[in-house]
Parts: sequence; C-alpha cells; structure tokens
Amino acid sequence: MASLVVRDKTRGTSALGAWASLFAAPADPVAAVAGHEVYGDALDEPQQDTFTTHDPGELKDGTDVRTLHTCMDACVRAYRADALERHSEPLDAFVPLFQLVEVSLASPVMLYRLCIRGAVYDDAPLALLRMWLADASLPVLARTRLRDIVYGALDTAALHLEAAQRQADKEEAVAVYESRYTHQPIAVTDCALLAMDACDEDPQRIARIARSVDRRAWKQRSERVASMPTDRLASLASRTSSALSWRLAQHTPSGASQRAAQAPSYNNDETLLALLGALEHLWKANRARPAAAQCGIHTFYAVATELPFGLDEYVGWVNAPASEQGIYPLMDHPYVLSLGTKVQVIAWESQQALRQASTYAWMYPQTSTRHAIADGLQTASGMHSTPRAPVGDQGTLALQVRRDYLVEDSMGLLGLDALELHRPLKITFVDEIAQDAGGLRKEYLLLLCEELCHPTRGLFCDINEAPLHGVLWFAPKPLGESDTLPLYELLGMVLGLALLHQVTLPLRFPERMYASLLHRVVHHAPPACTLDALRAVHPQLASGLEQLLRYEDAHTSVEDAMGMTWSVHYADRLYELAPGGDAQSVTAANREAYATRIAEWMLHDAIDAPLGALARGFAQICAPPGARLARTPLALFLPAELETLLRGRDEHLLDVSALRASTAHVGFPPKATHGPSAAHENLDAFWDVWRALDAPSQHALLGFITGSPRVPAMGAACIGLRIQHVDDPYAALGAATERVPWST
Repeated sequence: MASLVVRDKTRGTSALGAWASLFAAPADPVAAVAGHEVYGDALDEPQQDTFTTHDPGELKDGTDVRTLHTCMDACVRAYRADALERHSEPLDAFVPLFQLVEVSLASPVMLYRLCIRGAVYDDAPLALLRMWLADASLPVLARTRLRDIVYGALDTAALHLEAAQRQADKEEAVAVYESRYTHQPIAVTDCALLAMDACDEDPQRIARIARSVDRRAWKQRSERVASMPTDRLASLASRTSSALSWRLAQHTPSGASQRAAQAPSYNNDETLLALLGALEHLWKANRARPAAAQCGIHTFYAVATELPFGLDEYVGWVNAPASEQGIYPLMDHPYVLSLGTKVQVIAWESQQALRQASTYAWMYPQTSTRHAIADGLQTASGMHSTPRAPVGDQGTLALQVRRDYLVEDSMGLLGLDALELHRPLKITFVDEIAQDAGGLRKEYLLLLCEELCHPTRGLFCDINEAPLHGVLWFAPKPLGESDTLPLYELLGMVLGLALLHQVTLPLRFPERMYASLLHRVVHHAPPACTLDALRAVHPQLASGLEQLLRYEDAHTSVEDAMGMTWSVHYADRLYELAPGGDAQSVTAANREAYATRIAEWMLHDAIDAPLGALARGFAQICAPPGARLARTPLALFLPAELETLLRGRDEHLLDVSALRASTAHVGFPPKATHGPSAAHENLDAFWDVWRALDAPSQHALLGFITGSPRVPAMGAACIGLRIQHVDDPYAALGAATERVPWST
C-alpha cells in the first residue's frame, strides 16, 4: 500500500484552496497534483492501485495538505469506480468527502487559513471553492450537499462570533471565542466577508452575519475591503442592500403617525442597523477607490425604501428638531435610498412648496403687485420691453415672453423672492394663442436653457478634446469680470425651476458641475482638485502635467527642458499661482506641488465667481435663505443622481412599448363589447409608426407632445401620456373637413 505524499511548498497558501483547485481539475487527480504550480514534486512513490485514506473524524486543527489530498483522491477514485460498475448509489463514495469538508471548515486553523492571507484580501481560495462547487463533472446531488455543508459551516461560524461578541464581558465566552477561531479579532470581519460572499441571496443569513461584526473591526479592515475586485465588492454591496430591503419589508409603515415627526418603528432594530453599518463601510471603501474602479451607486440601493418608508421617514426627518439625530437611520445613509425614493421626495417637496406659495398669493394678494417681470429692461434691439403680467396672477408665477428675446424677458426673475419663485410657473408666448397646461412651461425652460448654454452666449464652451467632445464647461473669462454673472444666476434659477416642476433639460455638463452645486448649496464635501478631476474637464492640460511629473533626463533638468514658471495663461491674461510666481521656475523638486496647485487653480479659483453665481440662482429655488440645508431634499442626492434627475436618461432608442403601457387611453370604445374599431386601428398605427422611427425622430415626437424630448429619470413609463378619443362634430354634420390632433 502506498500513500500520496504532497509537499506544501508555500506555508502561506490555504490548504483548502489548493485542495479545491485540485478537485476542480478535469484531469486525473494524481496527475493534477503532479502538475500543480504550488504543490508540484508531488509523488515520492510510484502510483499504485490502492491509497491510504484517513478517518475524517481523526482530522485535527493541524491537518496537513497531504491528508486532504489523499482523502479527496480516494473519494474521486471511488466515485469513478462506482460509476463504471453502475452502482445504484454512487453518491456513497462522497460520504468521506462530505465529512472532510465539515471537519475542515469547523477547524479554527482551516477557517483562519481560508479567511486570512496577510495584508491583502485573498480571493483565490473562495474563487477555487466556488469553481469546485460548480464543477459540472460531479453529480448535482453531490454539489448540492457540499454547498449546504459550506453554507452551514459559515453560518455556524457567524453565530459563534455573534454570541462571543454579545457576551464579551464573560471570560468564559471570550476564552471559547479565542480558542476556537483566532487570537486576531480582525479575522471576525474577514470571516464575515467570506460568509456574506458565499451565502448567495439568503437575506436572513447575510443579516445574521452582519450582526456578528463589530464596527471597529470594519474600520480596521477598510483597506482590505477597498482592495477587493470590483465585481466582488459590487456583489457584497448588492447582497447586503437586498438583505436590508428584506428587513425593512418586515416592518409595517407607521403612516400618519410617522408624518407627525415620530421616530420610525425600526430605528431600534439591531439587525437593520447592523446591515446599515455594513453598507456604510462598503460604501466608504467604494468611495476610496479610483473613480474608474468604483461600483455603480445602484448596487447600494435598498429598493424597499420606495415603499412608504422612504417618504414617511423623510417627512419625519425634515420636521424633527435639529437636536434629534440618529432616530431616522435611512436618512443618515442616503446612498441606500434608491433614485425612485428620492424622486418621490422631490415630487412631494415640490408639491408642498408650490401649494404653500400659491396659497400665500391668494391670502395676501397685495404682494402680487410688488413686481413686474422685465419692467423697463433693455433688449438686444435697443428697445425697452413693456411690463409683463404681474407676478401672482391667480396664484401663479405668470410670465409673458417673446421667443426672440427669451433671456431678456426672463431677467426679471432675478428680482423675485423665494415665495414668488415657488408659485406654479405659467408661460404665455407673446402673439401666440395657446394655454399652458404644462407643455409651454416645459418648452420655455428647455429653450431658455439651450439659449443660455449655447457657446455663442459666452457662458460655456465645448471641451473639444477627446473623449469629452460635446461636454460643456465654463468659458475662460478674466478674473473679476462680472458682466455675465447675472446670466449664470439666471441659468441656476432655470435649473431650480426645472427641479421644482420636474422638467428635464438638455444639459451637457460633466458630473463635477453637479458635485460643485451640491457643495455650494447644501455643503456637501467639496469635489477633489486632483489630476484625475482635472482630466474630466481639461484632459490635455492634465496629460501635460502627467508628462511633467514623469520627466526624467540625466542631461537636462526640468527647469531647462520645460522653461515653466508658477503662472498660468487664462483668458488671454497671465495669473500667478503663488506670490512672485512669474519669476519662480518649476523644478524637479517642486513640480508635484506645481501640478497640485495648477489643478486647484483651474478647478476652483478660475471658476469661483461664475460657479458661485450659478449656485446662488439654484439655491434661490432649491435651498432659499432660512432653509435647514442639512435637511433639504438636495442633501440626500449624490452628484450622479442630481445629474440624472435634471437631464433625464441617456436613451438612444425610446422604449415605446413601456410608454404605451403607461399611457392613459381615454374615450376609446371598449374592444370587449364593440370589437376593434377604426379608432383602435388608428391608435395602433400611431404607436407602430412611433416605434419604427429612428432615434432622433422618436425623441422629436416626444418633444412635440410633451414639450421635452428627453426621458425622465425614472424612465419612459413615468412620462404619463394621455391620449383621448373625441367624436368629430364635423364628421357628424357630413363635412369633409378633417381635424388635426393637438397636444397639451
């Protein structure tokens, strides 16, 4: 009898990981051992027909690699023999393997080796174990049984860890914990990460594991979590957010009581708070990664917040005293609130603001005559515009504008206060017969935004550098120039009015613009002024600075080769980056500081005045003076979410099927009783033609009907079209005149 002997050439390698790798190999197990890159030099004796096996019950913490491989090899050979002999129960051959897995995972040393690999999180053992469990060459029942064993072992480990932490004041519990697992408390987090990654979509198990991890352990392992592969981090975040949704769904919404600013029923739910804590650390780890390697924000969304939880908790949170913190846990973690939840919050807040301002206008009509829009403004033609309709006409913000002078006729908005600006906007185009039922308002905001953002206005310019063609950024202007600041402020008000009235605009700004607005308006963290950030708006400049930092030449110094000083040419003027910068050369010693300073100057100093004016106009609508900035709807938004809300989705082809499914068809005779009619045929033809159009034509038709060609943040199904069938009175009279459709 000969035994299989395998030398462990790297003590730091997980034995279970190598064993799983060997088992997943399609070749003969013995040949796989011989060719394994880590456990080569495998066979000290010639291969024989029989091999030594070990009783799994005798395996201890010190189980070595050759024991694991020997047992595995014996099980595989027995299974193959049973398969050849066509035994009725070939799975009996795997019983020793099942026992081996249970004992190995229950071993503190094996669990430690599986979870810990130095300073960097080791994904290889788990990846190999997954591959082994998914090996199609094994019977399905065997893989199912093995999967149950693995999940059960990890679940049991989590329970032990949780029990030990809950009884940390008892010496006996601490002793059991330390002796069974490891003397390094940091392994708790690693075990939890492994278990959460291995337990599929079971929310109960994920929730229990999350409760077993102390917050301090998460902090100690932040760097390890941040270094995970992107797909693994996304998987962990998605599973944890799904578990949070499961936990939220177990609570009954408190309805009206919560809207009276009472604490939610789940703010003391330890399991829910543990899941929020786990998501918080995963979120921070994700934000610490380079922008290109970050997971999408949607992976952190808990979809259950779109139930009454999100809106109810927001109402209680916004009405609660500032001293009350922590009693509204979802609001403390806004990244778990889905975009749908935040859209609901914005819609509710907008309706409240519009209703309050309109009611105030009716109660105090004398304030309606204090202002007249565009009273006495100089137009581009040199003529003075006539006073328009006064603000507050029937409780609205009534505005008459001429299509050729949209900007000039809108400048009067700058003189209004927040209550007046919050009234429902009602637009009348001069010399046009039309009633504003929402379509004219959309068209007005869209046209005014396009006019202000057009490069000929001089406020913004195209970034004509790949890959940012078509993106707009602030046009270079001399520092201190104030002539165009009112126009920037007007554009900020247009953005605010679009948010208030839930209108999408044709914006082409980079994400940094929205991050800067949130920083200026609701005091979010300022966007970083780094080379990566500079590349998003000035790619050629960022590339040049990187070349400067990499420059190495033994014969020519940086100073001689580059001839650069601490100054920058901007808007045909020279500005010093530091006192006396025009006379200070850029050298190898100070080039890093120079690159940092020029990025900061271009992203902050150069645009401070126009960005401030833009933010001031935006805040006039969305965060007026006196508002609690930390508890406004904008405080819940991330830059990418604000961008999606303002400019809608980037959809090439319109989802016409979803649009039709959500459209209200009114006045059509029911098919069930009347059968298909000419009206239904016309309706079907209309939708078929829309679906067959190319992408630009699809969006153009959408713009003709709704006033905006862009799809809102929540998709085409949220547009809310209404098509009404009316009997043509001309046809009833026998007239040959045909009516044309109209849109409101």
